[in-house]
Amino acid sequence: MITAASDWPAQQFLTGGVQVGTHQLLLAGFPAPRPGDQVAAGDGQFQQLSGRGPRPGVEITLALAAQMARLLQARGERQPQLLVFGSLQEEPAYARRVVKAAADLGIGDQVRFLDGVPLASHRAADGAWRLDEIDLLALASAAGGAVLFTPSVQDVETIGLGPALAALAGIPCAVTPYKAYDAFYRGALSDVRAHPGEEGINAAAEELLSLMAGRARRDPAVLSRLKSNHAALGDLFPVRPWLDLLQDLSSEFGRLLDGESPGGLGIPETRRQAG
Repeated sequence: MITAASDWPAQQFLTGGVQVGTHQLLLAGFPAPRPGDQVAAGDGQFQQLSGRGPRPGVEITLALAAQMARLLQARGERQPQLLVFGSLQEEPAYARRVVKAAADLGIGDQVRFLDGVPLASHRAADGAWRLDEIDLLALASAAGGAVLFTPSVQDVETIGLGPALAALAGIPCAVTPYKAYDAFYRGALSDVRAHPGEEGINAAAEELLSLMAGRARRDPAVLSRLKSNHAALGDLFPVRPWLDLLQDLSSEFGRLLDGESPGGLGIPETRRQAG
């Protein structure tokens, strides 16, 4: 695992020879759209697609990153670099809209689409680094960055691990409202809530930049907030049930090898029970 920025040549990974320490890194997902959902237009407003399909969210991330870039530019500070998980090849038409949206927002040269994230970090055939989630998080942490998790609809069909990964790495996270977040995390994480629309995006950009700056200068209040997020993971994702499952699996395989009939195995409950 890459644990420090000096462990590998960042200029071989980041677009344009960007050096860690020169730019803050923002990590974001790349869900495909389902027509009928909100997408960001080039002027920063939101439009509706028609019909049915997968749900978007990266356009909101782009609008948030663009506002952060504008604020930083006005302050004469370094611009962030946005690393977007996911493949541009899976939904080419949607990918073209996303790339155009980034260009229209003026951050086309600050966005890199990772074309998927490998299970383990390695050098590709062209010599460039392909980093896994662990190393991308370590890189974002070393560069003073954050995680953006911005589904554009309430009924996302996943709890969304972006906030948990940010908490694990000890970095801030911006999240749009969605039902599974509230149902699973139950207020345990203190994340920036990014509400779609100009006012919500602007407020989230200000708050997220404040947290990133506070972490960089070791502000006690910010560090305490991030430490609390990290500590909450022990309740949200308890280790004991998974260790018990591994023990059950070991015992079950032993019985199978001895010719006994298989028993039943249960998947552990990783969400805190309602108290």
